[in-house]
Amino acid sequence: MRLFVIEDDEMTARIIQDYASSSLDDNVVKATCFADSLAKARQAIEEFQPDVILFDIHLPDGQIFDAAEHWLLRQDALLICMSAYPRWKFIDHVLATQAIAFIEKGALGSFFVPLKKALYKASEILRNQQQAQYLVNHAFQKHDHIRAALQEAEAQLAEKERLLEQRMEERKETNPSFLPKDSRASAESAVLRVDVRGSDSVFVPIQDIVCVESEKN
Repeated sequence: MRLFVIEDDEMTARIIQDYASSSLDDNVVKATCFADSLAKARQAIEEFQPDVILFDIHLPDGQIFDAAEHWLLRQDALLICMSAYPRWKFIDHVLATQAIAFIEKGALGSFFVPLKKALYKASEILRNQQQAQYLVNHAFQKHDHIRAALQEAEAQLAEKERLLEQRMEERKETNPSFLPKDSRASAESAVLRVDVRGSDSVFVPIQDIVCVESEKN
């Protein structure tokens, strides 16, 4: 994942950087970008296109939850909050932003474990999102293949029907056995000419015929 960090405390930023570097082998963090103020974050965040934003709530040029800084909360990325203050002071804001984790800095020794848990949680969420997107894309792709096959089958059927009608018309023109009463006659008015040996031909309405049998000649 691509991690964007907004943190003005040098020691905290160094811990995050060390962890990010050590996690390259297991592909938790693939790239990091740091900013120590909101102004610098504004300039870099769009270009970096992060998957996860890890930010300190209080920064030298403002607080993340101020109305003027809502641009950060609207980024299409997972959010992880950090603060030296306890969680309960910001619980409403954290819930409103749908942040996936809140890290209380406290002592530096106790900061590393919740940081690791939060980033692994973010990694799992991103992996699940990618898998879900793959399944959706695969399903739509499969649907497109089925739809294309159906369209091709419909086109082939239409062509076969056209050829059949064409051949029927050709047979009507070359076979005088089928004689309509006039050119505008419907199927109900069509007649069959029957040649009777030693007698004149007779015309039988098609709708009156129940069965036809040949004389094997």
